[in-house]
Amino acid sequence: MNTVGLETLIRREVWRYIRLWRQTLIPPIITAFLYLTVFGKIVGSRVGVVQGVDYIQFVLPGLAMLAMILASFQNCVSSFFIEKFHRSIDELMVSPLTSFEIVLGFIIGGVTRGLLCGVLIVALGTFLLNLHIVHWFYMISVMISVNLCFASLGMLNAMYARNFDEITIVPDFVLTPLIFFGGVFYDGTHLQGILLWLHQYNPISYFVDLFRYSLLGIHEFTPAIVLMCTFGFSLLSFGLLYNRFEKGFGVQY
Repeated sequence: MNTVGLETLIRREVWRYIRLWRQTLIPPIITAFLYLTVFGKIVGSRVGVVQGVDYIQFVLPGLAMLAMILASFQNCVSSFFIEKFHRSIDELMVSPLTSFEIVLGFIIGGVTRGLLCGVLIVALGTFLLNLHIVHWFYMISVMISVNLCFASLGMLNAMYARNFDEITIVPDFVLTPLIFFGGVFYDGTHLQGILLWLHQYNPISYFVDLFRYSLLGIHEFTPAIVLMCTFGFSLLSFGLLYNRFEKGFGVQY
């Protein structure tokens, strides 16, 4: 493995969002704080307790998951598409880096951004809500696997996109509805009819539930099975991305 080249690519991807921290790291924290204030304090005072915990604590894991999914996805989709748009991807393609190393460099950039956003929001919740993490292993595992999954999907989206409008379609019209129907603000055990169907067949419902279990110790689905499926889905997404990139698909604008 070309460790020098891979390290250089990773440093470039990480520095890309670090130097723009006002746009990449601060907005998710502000958004989570506003959600906690509006839904947690105002709505939560009427809702009361959900599954044995205060409503404001119940929504925090979902807000952290929302921020991680969007951050990891947007980082890879924007970074790779800009490379295509400026034709600078050609320089990477002729460099002494393998396809796996190029893909890994972009993915690590997206994963680290998602992890950083998640850690900051959990730290905010720990500070404001006196939150105590129940299962560290599950928390770390689900954070890594979910960020890996959506970073891979983000780069795949950039490979398929033909213009700047197409890199916003998935976050706006697919991810956002799935997240809001993924149990972020409600308890899925009380749903019925089509809402229950939308909840049970939404993969993000399982991600949110597993992360909620790691932070609060409450769950709707079996945590061990969900964790295995989450890792499997993440590896499948990364494998599909690598296969497409190795065959040269979507690297030209």
